[in-house]
Amino acid sequence: MAQFLQECFLTADAASLAAFSRTRVEAAAAEASTGGAAVRLERAIFVPVEETLFLLWHADDADAVRDAAQRAGLDATRITPALEVGAPV
Repeated sequence: MAQFLQECFLTADAASLAAFSRTRVEAAAAEASTGGAAVRLERAIFVPVEETLFLLWHADDADAVRDAAQRAGLDATRITPALEVGAPV
């Protein structure tokens, strides 16, 4: 499996933050995985000052990430291959 980074716009207000549900995203990934392509959410990082949500996925390909993201109701236009570098902190 490869890693993919997804970038989504998310306003820094309480309603938008409440609307994001990691549980919903993980359930969407599990649902997408039943179709044959494996996809799993690894991390979600929100940068409030940039109003940006970054999701790090492990998946067979970008299409599997796109499918899971769309099932979760997330913008799936910015999904790019990613490599984790350096030692874990």
